[in-house]
Amino acid sequence: MTNSFTPARIGLGLFKVPAESTQALVEDALDVGYRHFDCASNYGNETQLGAALSSSGLDRSSFTVTSKAWLDELGSTGIQDALKRSLDRLGLDSVDIYMIHWPAPERDLYVASFREMLLLRQEGLIKNVGVSNFHIDYLERLRREIGSLPVLNQVERHPYLQQRELFKYHSEHGIASQAWGPLARGEILADSRLANLAGRVGASTAQLVLAWQLSSSVSVIPKASSRKRLLENLSSTNLLLPEEVLREMREFDRDYRTGPNPADKN
Repeated sequence: MTNSFTPARIGLGLFKVPAESTQALVEDALDVGYRHFDCASNYGNETQLGAALSSSGLDRSSFTVTSKAWLDELGSTGIQDALKRSLDRLGLDSVDIYMIHWPAPERDLYVASFREMLLLRQEGLIKNVGVSNFHIDYLERLRREIGSLPVLNQVERHPYLQQRELFKYHSEHGIASQAWGPLARGEILADSRLANLAGRVGASTAQLVLAWQLSSSVSVIPKASSRKRLLENLSSTNLLLPEEVLREMREFDRDYRTGPNPADKN
């Protein structure tokens, strides 16, 4: 698969956004300029995302939606059914990016799932085939056995987990990099060293970290719970960081995960 896909630099992540809050939050996000929305079958808020998009009056081509198949939806038939359920909930004819949420290596279904997703792409139900939480060895297996790679790999990435080796592989093989948990699920907000760096560039800690992600050609899908936070995150796209700040950011890497290691989630 040739990767001609370029994701939006910043989108809205809907992980753990309550269903009852989702439609209003997405409507606010649309109002302030967001056009990329990241959801998944197990988030429980696809219906509300779809309602917000439908009521926006925006042309379908003007926004991007990502969804993902959960662990118990893997396999050839499982992926077909999961995608159709997601499309029904979203009220869409196709999804812009569809992902295997976790490789679940012990289930040994991610290769068959990926192969089926390529077929669903040919049918026009998926525009771009991606994956989430894939290590290099899982990507290499797709390349060996199918001869194709995803256009995008969405993984945990923040100052404490910088994923340099994985992202080097992405760059070498034309895979776009996207960070979930780009603010380490809020943990970075209590880091005084990061706060000091942010102060030097006249930004909040969140803006500093998001701008650092974007400076590495990594797209981000931070969660937000208010219009104020939506605007704060969005403004990070206009923040250019000095080289010395980028160098100092490298020092925070300590291979620390806020979520599970993909090898262990089955």
